[in-house]
Amino acid sequence: GTVFRFGTELFVAAINGPEQTVLSGTAPAVAAAEQALLERSIRVSRVPTYDTPGHSPLLAPILEPLRDALAPIQFQRPEIEMISTVTGRRAGDEVATAGHWVDMAERPVRFRQALDTIAKDGVTFLEVGPGKALSNLAKAASGDWTRAISSLCDGPDGDEEPEPDGLAHACARLYCAGHSPEWSRLYGTPPSPVEAPTTAFDLKHIELPAVGLQPRGDHPQPVQAAPDHGEGTDAAAAPVAALAADTLAAVADIVRPVLGDAADGDADAALVTLGLDSLALTAIRGRLQQAFGQAVPMAWFAAGASLRGIAAFYAEGEPAGPAPVQAAPEPVETTVTLMRSVGRADHVLTLRDGSGPLVALIHPVGGDALCYRELAEAWPGDARILGIRHPEAEAGDVRYRPLAELARLYRRAVLDAAGRVPDIVGGWSFGGAVAQEMTAQWEEEGARIAGLAAIDSPLPDGDYARQLRRLADIVGGDGDDCVLDRMIARPEFEAVFDEQHGLGRLRAVADPATVERVLRIHAANAAALAGHRPQPVRAPLSYALALRAGNAGSSEAAARPLEALSAGPLRILGFDCDHFSIMRSPAVEAVAGFLGAAAKPVVQPVPLVAE
Repeated sequence: GTVFRFGTELFVAAINGPEQTVLSGTAPAVAAAEQALLERSIRVSRVPTYDTPGHSPLLAPILEPLRDALAPIQFQRPEIEMISTVTGRRAGDEVATAGHWVDMAERPVRFRQALDTIAKDGVTFLEVGPGKALSNLAKAASGDWTRAISSLCDGPDGDEEPEPDGLAHACARLYCAGHSPEWSRLYGTPPSPVEAPTTAFDLKHIELPAVGLQPRGDHPQPVQAAPDHGEGTDAAAAPVAALAADTLAAVADIVRPVLGDAADGDADAALVTLGLDSLALTAIRGRLQQAFGQAVPMAWFAAGASLRGIAAFYAEGEPAGPAPVQAAPEPVETTVTLMRSVGRADHVLTLRDGSGPLVALIHPVGGDALCYRELAEAWPGDARILGIRHPEAEAGDVRYRPLAELARLYRRAVLDAAGRVPDIVGGWSFGGAVAQEMTAQWEEEGARIAGLAAIDSPLPDGDYARQLRRLADIVGGDGDDCVLDRMIARPEFEAVFDEQHGLGRLRAVADPATVERVLRIHAANAAALAGHRPQPVRAPLSYALALRAGNAGSSEAAARPLEALSAGPLRILGFDCDHFSIMRSPAVEAVAGFLGAAAKPVVQPVPLVAE
């Protein structure tokens, strides 16, 4: 790797974060470091300093003149709390001396350490100035993207926003963060505040002409309630409308323990836009199946199913509801939605259509691929993105499969759905481990994978992998389906599941059959990961690391363990998130941009980022 010799002509001028370091020094030394980093495909940008080697010992000639210039000034201890970027700690009497400010010119800026000192205190960061570089660093340090605010650049148009509009947006964000701006200073005589609606109204929802899938043989399709055509409507429409209304009310009552007040909200809203995770959607599906005797296909939720669409489906089955539905309604012609089931055994979903690279994303340990909806939406370019679900995510007896067998099954499903080997294979958590094995199997057959993409997947021999292996050793067995019963019965498994997903929450909102299925899928996948020993692939690996999770605290710490997964070029980017927030906005947009470049040629990075 590249070696940088610090201390004579090259120096660390600032440590802004775990992924951002500023270098300073002589022009030739900085230029050489910049070239070396660019050759390693590491993003570098020049800081405009008028050719001054700031925050380095090279400023020694100006230190004494600076001290003399500061001598007449009467410094005082700050009256409000102050964090020094010279020490990274809370300031004391030392800031009331000229020496402190002279040291600031020569010493590196410990901005990250200063942020860490107060990031956990629940403070709001306000950057006063024309940019948002510092507030972005504060967002990364605190992990709270709502409490780091730029005074002029937080409007929709960023730094292109007119200053009065930018300041107004900053005041609005301060108000949302619990502060009380003096509105009269901004508006003169402002109107009195009013209660805001409690319904989420800033979610992206594309209204489609029909909620549904292409008809597929024996699978019932989502249907819409009959529209009102006025006076010429058939007389039979009134009983049908009354039936649909009754069924809608019954559906709302059934799902209310999961949805809460949203069950009485917009009945046409797609459930996936209400902030529900796949666990909550699974609980809703199980409750409906228990009440009506028939399950709504899980793919419908990805396709945008609403409470009204679900009620129309059940109302078609029987003259009254909720009652067991004996026969599925006849398939109806509908418009193909953004997400649909296309693959073998219905465990491949098209998350996004496109004419660009083919991307296959493997489900995490919970078994469903709905978690990739935001990632697919934010993926750059015109990629076609498939989501692969566990084969027993909806129906059938959950069985144990070694991870290599899962990889073979999913490879066949992807080929069946897309007709070719994908360009990028990846996944979040457990999905990344399966994607790595799929890549290894394809490479063994002579196929080329342009990129392997993993989102905070377990590191080989990391804490999570060792925890699962210890559990597998306790459970014992020869890898048969009985291992699932033994694993679920262990308090150690319940502890792991409860920590990750909340076992109490699951049991509170889901029926026993759904709880049992979810637990067995988790157990099957955990056992598969515990028994797997990966072999390195040749494909480049792009790894999105959640710095606040348990895998590694920095990109440098993750680099060596990841060499066991890929002998090819390695790209690692750390995100100041936990294992779950990395898959939610705003982090998921950045993750999509990072992984979207996985098909491009990359080279091995060095563990240092200059900004």
